Amino acid sequence: MGKILNRTCACMLSSRSNLSTTTAKCLHLPVISIFSVGRVYKELCNDDLSTLETCQLLSEHEQSLKSAQDYKDCIQKLLQECLPLANYLQNNVVPWPADWPGWYFPKKNIALGKCEHLRQSVIPEQGQFHVSLNAAEDTVLIFKHFFDKLFKHVFVRDLPHKPKTYKITLCLTAALLGWLQIREKVLQKFGICKDHEYVSVIYLLEHVLPLVFFQYNIFRGGDVLEYENLMTQMAVLFICWERRHYNKSTLSFLSDLEYQKAFLPSYWSKKLKFLSLFTEKKVEIFHSLLRENSREHNDAKSLSETAKVLASCGFLSAFKESFVPHYHRGVSENNLWLMTGKTAEFLLDLFKQIASNSGKAHKVCCCTKFKQNLEKMSAKLICYYKATGYKAKILYPMIPIVDL
Repeated sequence: MGKILNRTCACMLSSRSNLSTTTAKCLHLPVISIFSVGRVYKELCNDDLSTLETCQLLSEHEQSLKSAQDYKDCIQKLLQECLPLANYLQNNVVPWPADWPGWYFPKKNIALGKCEHLRQSVIPEQGQFHVSLNAAEDTVLIFKHFFDKLFKHVFVRDLPHKPKTYKITLCLTAALLGWLQIREKVLQKFGICKDHEYVSVIYLLEHVLPLVFFQYNIFRGGDVLEYENLMTQMAVLFICWERRHYNKSTLSFLSDLEYQKAFLPSYWSKKLKFLSLFTEKKVEIFHSLLRENSREHNDAKSLSETAKVLASCGFLSAFKESFVPHYHRGVSENNLWLMTGKTAEFLLDLFKQIASNSGKAHKVCCCTKFKQNLEKMSAKLICYYKATGYKAKILYPMIPIVDL
């Protein structure tokens, strides 16, 4: 069980746990969620429980979730225990937002015709909350040489090798706010400078950071067409980073949008109105609470009991508040204005160094393997543009082109 609790694995059907539980989201568009143990937030908050008031735990049982057959067995077991749900699926279509395994395996079962209930009533959707989490984590890890220096300068401590989610968010927020303070003057000063070091930093600050930072906010805004354009750029990002799974699922998301427009007009019309409801975030909140109240030595039975207690807290929150003091989240120790100012100072010093090094670039020896990888990545990007017919008003280069 220790390995199960080490990683955020929120999804509708997770392949990282032996305990799976089921919840239904009682909104305009019901969402079935089969989920396991995970963690998103650093601290608990009363708001986490209140958001579960629109969710209800339907079933929980021990189940290995590592293949399409496991997911099929889990769905069949769920429908056997919840007959009203089975009857509901006969006359209604249910969206199924999830992360990679929870999206991929049910979709595979539908494509192969292995599960009749899934094929007729369930539409798997890429979980956009997981897209946001993974994009933020990848940004900090890929540009860690940049964020290590930023974190050291602003917070006077080292950024962990594998930072937790709240530190990742802190890094992205600090970088974006600091950059906005000096952006206009820096761009005016450097003009059309094409120094490789400068272009690389501008690519991060001007293209990657805004894209990753505002991705989930635009999704919550509910504008499908605007979000489709954003996800097209996210797909390019994941392909260039060779991000496992998400370089494929994001393309599939774009393909699904076109399919739904053409062949599922009723479903598409609902999606245009209620895009923000097609999310697995509430499942992630439950994951966070479940992990917070679990220990590494807990077995499936104890996790099952904990899940039932937490599920009851959602619709009994008003009753609970009559006996338990209301929880208030403490004020953050990080002063955003101070953090923004220190980040702006760091960026100014960085651009001063870049200006002093401008024009001093020189050719260095590099291995043949690096040259081949660079050529391979450039060719892959060109092939992708031709295949998708990608168009955008502004498109920054994914990698600086250097003559080696």
